[in-house]
Amino acid sequence: MKKIIIFLLLSSPLMAQNTLKVEYEQTYFNNSSNAEKKPAILYVKSSESVYVLNPQIKGIIENEKKVDFIVKSFSLKEKKKSTKLHKLKKEKVYLDEFFQDDYHYYIKDTWIDFKWEITKETKKIGNYTCTKAISKNHRGRVWEAWFTTEISVGDGPWKLQGLPGLILFAQDNSGGFSFIAKKIEKNTKDDTNNLFKVETLPRKTPQESYQVSLEIVRKFNEKLAEAGFELKNTSVSPGIEVF
Repeated sequence: MKKIIIFLLLSSPLMAQNTLKVEYEQTYFNNSSNAEKKPAILYVKSSESVYVLNPQIKGIIENEKKVDFIVKSFSLKEKKKSTKLHKLKKEKVYLDEFFQDDYHYYIKDTWIDFKWEITKETKKIGNYTCTKAISKNHRGRVWEAWFTTEISVGDGPWKLQGLPGLILFAQDNSGGFSFIAKKIEKNTKDDTNNLFKVETLPRKTPQESYQVSLEIVRKFNEKLAEAGFELKNTSVSPGIEVF
């Protein structure tokens, strides 16, 4: 495993009124073994937290492959707007922001009990002593997480939570997804006034959102077919969770 260096900016104890900020690198290995890395930030305050994917990335990046000429007739644009995953501990729900093409809504999911099994295995990650934990199978994946009780916040990247300390590293049993903490601020100076605000957006279940993804790909494939492209693979990956 690669050496992980974590910079601790403030050494004072984490107080309830402070906002913890943890910068992660989120990695996804697709079928061709190419790694897709994205920056993410976890903010934790009181009984809620927000996981921000693609922080500070704005605008739209257009697909530059040879199908460029149909961009005007169909959206091939990948929106790189930052998206937020709200982890509302009191309400026991997740609200995961979905933003693609003309769709913008929250994927509402019930709180996950990962049923962690804490092992006796420990190791150092940066300056922190971490303990290994293994989850039960959840939607097709088993998670390995390394957490530290030196930061007594039972949170982590993505929807991962429920351990007696902050998760600094996690990966699924297939090796397809991983999260690595890169930087920690115990009392961030970031402006978080609007960060924890839940927007007024439609809400869909994970299964309903997957159907939306299928519809987006269906329309995209129709345009490719009209342009004379041969479609070999029209499947849609459900992503980090398998239904």
